[in-house]
Amino acid sequence: MPPLRRLSAAALAAGAFTVATAACTADTSGAPVTSAPASGASAPVRVPSTPVPTAAGTAPPASGVAPEPGTSVTTAPPPGTVPPLRTPPPLRTRPPGPGPTGTGPGATAPTAPAPTAPPASGPPPAVPPASGPPPAVPPPPPAGLTPVPSVAVTTAAPVAPGATATASSAAGRVLVSIAGVRSVTTAGRGPGEVTGAPAIAITLAVRNDTARPLDLGQVSVTAAYGAAATPASGSDGVPAKPLAGTVRPGATGTGTYVFRVPTTERRRVDVAVSYLAGEPTVLFRGRVSG
Repeated sequence: MPPLRRLSAAALAAGAFTVATAACTADTSGAPVTSAPASGASAPVRVPSTPVPTAAGTAPPASGVAPEPGTSVTTAPPPGTVPPLRTPPPLRTRPPGPGPTGTGPGATAPTAPAPTAPPASGPPPAVPPASGPPPAVPPPPPAGLTPVPSVAVTTAAPVAPGATATASSAAGRVLVSIAGVRSVTTAGRGPGEVTGAPAIAITLAVRNDTARPLDLGQVSVTAAYGAAATPASGSDGVPAKPLAGTVRPGATGTGTYVFRVPTTERRRVDVAVSYLAGEPTVLFRGRVSG
């Protein structure tokens, strides 16, 4: 082996400049031209500026070779590992408020906020009463009339039809007697009356023994028959002729009354006579023939 020669610093610098100039010379197309290396020097290695895609990703550069400035190298994840998940960026939400307005597409009319009622002050409103007719109020008595208090009515002991019954009061005495009884048939006269029904006609005599005239129009006569005292229906047909008019003191008035009484119920007949409201009622009870 020939002996090594020691090169000066100037020679080393001149050789390095020659190699660098040859490596950076380019033709007119822009591609770099590489000349043959100088004697005793190794050729430079070019590293591609872009990574080469592979099936698993991007192939890494060769071991020991540094990438060019401004490039990046992507490596494939090791087998059996799960790549990290990418967190999406947060969504941008529109602040609350009215939407877009205008006349173009998608424009909406602004809505005014709903009015709110002010708080009520004072006591709550009164609830109206339930609807319906008002309670009935009795009308006042007509002017000029004096209310008459109720008076208990007494009935004298019954007497036989042929006897005379006496009704005594503070004003005096009124004598009532049955002047006659006979069997008749009704002759319908008013609405609802029956014609041809069996009945009895009773003639009454009323003597006024008081000191003032007696109004016979206020005389009331009723009848009943049988053990149950069933009320007998009256008839206004012939020969009925009730008491009427006024009888002076000491005089007698007569009248006839017709009552429907079945022929099988005449063993007991009651005839009640009241000549004035509030005065005692006289009662006749007995058997009526016919």
